[in-house]
Amino acid sequence: MVYGFIKQSNGHIKIYSEIGRGTTIRMYLPRSDVSVLEDRPASASAPVGSERILLVEDDPYVRGAVLRQLRGLGYTVTEASDGQDALRRLERDAGFDMMLSDVVMPGLDGASLAKIVIRRWPAMKILLMSGYSERATRSHGTVEPEMRILSKPFRRIDLATRVRDTLDA
Repeated sequence: MVYGFIKQSNGHIKIYSEIGRGTTIRMYLPRSDVSVLEDRPASASAPVGSERILLVEDDPYVRGAVLRQLRGLGYTVTEASDGQDALRRLERDAGFDMMLSDVVMPGLDGASLAKIVIRRWPAMKILLMSGYSERATRSHGTVEPEMRILSKPFRRIDLATRVRDTLDA
């Protein structure tokens, strides 16, 4: 995720490591002359909803954070820890309005999962999340051009907007 953020920001990262001595990581980001604008509180303008979302994320900390944000926006959320877990949940209950899935996961990755879901449950909306930039995620070749992507890390307002846009599409 750090590498993806650095490259997305037109920066560079160097890692130097020696056994028994430790590791040094240097991140270089381009200088900006743009003044910082104060963000509006996300809760004041974040679009909300009440739909059912299947959240598929293998990292428990990321999954927990996204779960809290989605529930705070009014959505009913069910968690799945990986692609196979998501398929089991969908086979028991396919009444979800949308699936929000990480792309990079062990086993059944998010892009492959999305293809299965599109084939078996075509009415379900899909939004993919990736720690890589959208360009890098798409250039890997597994994500279909029509699939929507949300790059991590993201702000609550970005999550709220992309989820709402995906559901309304």
